[in-house]
Amino acid sequence: LNFASGQLAPLLRAHTDFICAVASDPHNRELATASCDGTVRVWELDGAAPQLVEFEVPGGCARSVAYHPADYSLACGFDDGTVRVFDIGSTSLLAEHRQHRGRVLALAHAHGARRLFSAASDGSLVAYDSAHEYQPCRSHAATPGADSPCLAVSADDTLLA
Repeated sequence: LNFASGQLAPLLRAHTDFICAVASDPHNRELATASCDGTVRVWELDGAAPQLVEFEVPGGCARSVAYHPADYSLACGFDDGTVRVFDIGSTSLLAEHRQHRGRVLALAHAHGARRLFSAASDGSLVAYDSAHEYQPCRSHAATPGADSPCLAVSADDTLLA
């Protein structure tokens, strides 16, 4: 919806299944959508060709998406417990780790860009080292309880909620 004109824009018609998550780019007028149709898409909010990039994961259901705070990349969480990080500019896969046994429902980057955090339906929380190819560096297992966990990192990167 264009709030200024009140007109609907057919921006997100290309997905063929539910859109599970949306994230906005902190530096560009773009957003990313994660869907159960096996795609993660990057959209330009201004311009004639709104879809910029499509990342395909056949048979995958993308449940969460988060832009990196400094690099032009996206982290995506999937139903099979996998977290994948894509470089948007080169459309390449930077990292892929399956640390969860449940669906990855939430992702958050530390503001200083050193860590990525993922939370899943199995109650697990994993921290990844962004500076070292997103290698998992810590994990915590808890009793599953939330159908839609949320993650938030404090502005000084000292607290995770």
